[in-house]
Amino acid sequence: MNTEAADESSDANPQPRTELDSHANMVVLGKNCFVFDNIEGRSCDVTPFDPSLGKSTSVPIVDAAIVYDCPFTLKSHLLIIRNGLYLDHLDNNLIPPFILSEAGIEVNPVPKIHSKDPTVHDHSLYFVEPGLRIPLKLNGIFSFFHLRAPDNDEIEGSDPIFLTPDSTSWDPYSDH
Repeated sequence: MNTEAADESSDANPQPRTELDSHANMVVLGKNCFVFDNIEGRSCDVTPFDPSLGKSTSVPIVDAAIVYDCPFTLKSHLLIIRNGLYLDHLDNNLIPPFILSEAGIEVNPVPKIHSKDPTVHDHSLYFVEPGLRIPLKLNGIFSFFHLRAPDNDEIEGSDPIFLTPDSTSWDPYSDH
């Protein structure tokens, strides 16, 4: 039995989460983040996988923060997202593994049930500089970690860890 999936499905009121989404080309942020910069004049139109569903126009591009609470160390980590699409009605965030890798994060999206000899390194995100490992869980077939919005003390008193490249823009169609 997949204990990761069983653990999540037993929640009557699941916590918000950030899911890995390999089909997205930008981070999508929902209502459980702290937007600290609504980038002046920056927005885009978003078309889903099926154009017949219509498109969202003028979606704001923002910089925001979320918190990951490590259940093992009991420490909270302030994670910064640059250049994310902000849809304030969504419960969860979506982040492409490609962007995580661009930020220098080691991404291991293979679930432990698919690993021959699973270790702590499997199905996780690893931030080399602070030495932070975020184990991933499964919701069906989607890898994720729980998050919450930071409070004012965490924003002012925490060392930020970038979940995306620390850049003023992200162009998924750039030749570089």
